[in-house]
Amino acid sequence: MSTQVQYRRGTSAQNDAFTGALAEITVDTTNKTLRVHDGLTAGGFALAGTTATQTLTNKTLNSVTITGTVTGNIIPSANITYDLGNTTNRFNDLWLANSTIYLGSAQISANATSLVLTNPGGGTTVLAGASAQITATSISASGNVTGGNILTGGIISATGNITSAGTIKGVNIDSTAADLAEHYQGDRLYVPGTVMIFGGQHEITESTQYADPRVAGVISTAPAHTMNSAAAGQPVALQGRVPCRVVGTIKKGDLVTTSHWPGVATCLDSGDWVPGCVIGKSLGEYDSLEPGTIEIAVGRL
Repeated sequence: MSTQVQYRRGTSAQNDAFTGALAEITVDTTNKTLRVHDGLTAGGFALAGTTATQTLTNKTLNSVTITGTVTGNIIPSANITYDLGNTTNRFNDLWLANSTIYLGSAQISANATSLVLTNPGGGTTVLAGASAQITATSISASGNVTGGNILTGGIISATGNITSAGTIKGVNIDSTAADLAEHYQGDRLYVPGTVMIFGGQHEITESTQYADPRVAGVISTAPAHTMNSAAAGQPVALQGRVPCRVVGTIKKGDLVTTSHWPGVATCLDSGDWVPGCVIGKSLGEYDSLEPGTIEIAVGRL
């Protein structure tokens, strides 16, 4: 008859409160795993179980296959490739919910369909160094996407910020904001919607005369794309839809220009046109001798 060997055993809570002798082994009946003791540490040291819910630390994982949802952080030291096009082990999307992926010089690639960086309502962020690369047929995130190079053949979409120290490439890059802006340094900070001209102590200042050909644009409220963003100053909307401070009678489609009100636009009389004085076209209606705000399609239209 075979000999049966039994170790000390108990629930997870009982194991946590137990300090075993050096090299003693106990059984955790809650997590279905073993504890190794050193004679000093209460609870000992749990061994990894194949079905136990555990937090692993100081582990190196090679040839990892992720088949479920990742809810923690991923910190790779090498490249991670999710071969979504592998017909023998295929899933439509890689879902990362409320996670952060830290990429030093590593790459994260989705070879076939979509790299979806969040479940609905999640907040995934990708943080990558300048030499890192994020590649997918399409990229979508409810948080931020930051990488050295962000490459896609389809849509790049994020409700947060898309930042690259290298190249951003995509057939479609979606944004919930509506204007193209560039940083220019003014003589002070101006509120969004202020009409600016080239001049002043630095690069731009607020407009103060009617039909000024030096007009630069409008201080952006929330630019969809900001050029020269590392430079000092504020984003000035150059193209697209933007809220703009206005005064006077303005109808949809009217050309708008600078006015005598500081930083405020008004309707341009056709007889007063001079090259460079047009800010854009009105997208709304306004009729007041006091300044207010409407949206305009900014640009040299």
